[in-house]
Amino acid sequence: MNQPEADENRTVADPVCGMKLRVKDVRHTLEYHNDIYYFCSEICRNNFERDPEKYLAL
Repeated sequence: MNQPEADENRTVADPVCGMKLRVKDVRHTLEYHNDIYYFCSEICRNNFERDPEKYLAL
């Protein structure tokens, strides 16, 4: 198995709502402080973008 394929199959948690997401299925992302965050919806992405430290402090 090559590395890009493994990365696509990994799961992450939406930092706003906590939903588990498969990276390859995510449509909403945001880069913040050189890290990429994955979101289940545009609403969660927008909430994070308004106040990222609120969600990162949890």
